[in-house]
Amino acid sequence: MQVIKGNIVSPFLSVLISSVLLGIVVVLLLDIFKIKNTVFKYITAIIIAVAPNISATLMFYYCSDAYIMAFLFATIAVFIIDKMKNRNVLPVIIGSIFIALSLGMYQTYISIALVLFMTLFLISLIKKEDMKTIIKNVFKYFFTVVIGFGIYYILLQLALKVRGIELSGYSGANEIGLNTLLEMPRLLPQAYERFIEYYFKNNILPNTTWHTNIMYVFLFGITLGAIIYLIAEKKVYKRIPLIIISLVLFPLCFGTIELIVPNANIHILMACSYILVFPIFFSIIELVDNEEMKTIIRNAIIIFTIVVTWIYIWQDNASYVYMNKRNEQMKTSMNRILTRIESMEEYNKDVPILFVGRVELNEYFSKYDRELKSKTWGFISCWPMIWVDYDVSYERFFNEYAGVELNVVREANSKDILETEEYKEMEVYPSNKSIKFINNTVVVKLK
Repeated sequence: MQVIKGNIVSPFLSVLISSVLLGIVVVLLLDIFKIKNTVFKYITAIIIAVAPNISATLMFYYCSDAYIMAFLFATIAVFIIDKMKNRNVLPVIIGSIFIALSLGMYQTYISIALVLFMTLFLISLIKKEDMKTIIKNVFKYFFTVVIGFGIYYILLQLALKVRGIELSGYSGANEIGLNTLLEMPRLLPQAYERFIEYYFKNNILPNTTWHTNIMYVFLFGITLGAIIYLIAEKKVYKRIPLIIISLVLFPLCFGTIELIVPNANIHILMACSYILVFPIFFSIIELVDNEEMKTIIRNAIIIFTIVVTWIYIWQDNASYVYMNKRNEQMKTSMNRILTRIESMEEYNKDVPILFVGRVELNEYFSKYDRELKSKTWGFISCWPMIWVDYDVSYERFFNEYAGVELNVVREANSKDILETEEYKEMEVYPSNKSIKFINNTVVVKLK
């Protein structure tokens, strides 16, 4: 994707492209879910646009458009299967290609396809569609995903071999395989736990802080009540076991990445499928035939969803304000450190510089607005601008924001300095003993 863009990262263009792609996703979702109500259509578009998952994704300017494209490709795969119901082989082939493309951009978006397939299955059960047709469609869903994975795996192995590289260990991506099957007894309950955490706890989003957990209790409760009502209205009592199975499997579909990558650290960027609950709610309510009952349920869902949307908007803004405040503090703080380094008699542009400790853990700098932080969606909004786990983070930071090139050395490669008496006598910044010239190296002790 970066090659196509000339390796240029433009926040404005990235967000613009992502927004256009996201608009196409919304149009396809409305068609897949057969949402006819105008208010439902508007709310679906708005809540997907302001959902914390999408807002966080857009913060990754260098790859946000690729991530949203993965979202789009997964949605297209399901759209094709749904639109070409009367064909058997062709939609599976085309759909599997789009699944492979989606996996190639970001593996977590396979959950989008699985959630959409499961929703189509549930709706077909409630609508009393022919059981043979439903079974045939389930097989099409299954083979589309399996073949898509197969295409992705083959292309991945070819790419690794041609380029002579190994698969990155980022988020456990290199652990997909036999280890996944061996870990399944542990991963299945974990996927259900993650589902509960996303909607009702603070592990992924600040639900109790903003009381969205209460909103979700009502939303899920109303939808479950609507499903029970539809079973009676449509008289699909014989399909109750299958309906229950589909509902039980939904959390596993949402948390697919939890199952295929055993040690993945799940965050909101990997949980975009969770925002699909809203159009799922709407699509189920659209099935109610009794207009009086539909109006009551629809109005209740609309009220609670609007409240959640409003909370998402302010949560996004809290996250942006907090991140911007931290970034400004970081830039100012590091510029003060740079000024002290440049004022040293021993310093010149070729002198190695060693930063010891993390600047965000320095008590002098870490005076952040804790109340505001509690209202953010965490994740990238709370990250420091200097990511010490990234080897060239300090160099990139000073080059980008101060226009200078520093000869930064790694802490791991400087054990000889850390063992000297001079270093042990140093104090933590901002003490006048926090920056010293040791073994021909400028040492900055931050923590």
